[in-house]
Amino acid sequence: MVGRTAPGRGAWVHPAQACLDLAERRHAWARALRLDSAPDTTAVRALVAGLEGPGSAV
Repeated sequence: MVGRTAPGRGAWVHPAQACLDLAERRHAWARALRLDSAPDTTAVRALVAGLEGPGSAV
């Protein structure tokens, strides 16, 4: 059985701006990805904004 610290688990977040905001406030990205500093989430925010755009059902 593989433990929770196995490589490749990645970081998961709901496709909603509120969830992205919360993840950044809690420094969850750096912790989940084992980084020294917070990553640039501009591309993720753009993707989520496109999913939440007019006529989409997320």
